[in-house]
Amino acid sequence: MSKKTLDNAFLRDIAQEHLREAIIQTKQTAFIDPQTAPRSKAIAKLAANYIKWNCDEAYEIAYEILVDCNLHEIASDLKRSWESWAEVEEVK
Repeated sequence: MSKKTLDNAFLRDIAQEHLREAIIQTKQTAFIDPQTAPRSKAIAKLAANYIKWNCDEAYEIAYEILVDCNLHEIASDLKRSWESWAEVEEVK
């Protein structure tokens, strides 16, 4: 394994640990019962806050997650829906 590969793996592990901590903090501060709060909702709150509730970026995040999870058909459906919505918004 190359040094660059090891460095990238190390940095990815650090980033994952920071994300785990951010999820825990978000669950504790944003939910009535942190123990039952879904991880997915905490991640969504973190992402929405990070992008300042920018709808274009929210779409891109959702699309990329679906692609990374190999849910290509659902990603395509989301893309078509997004493009259709964007056309309607342009007309307004």
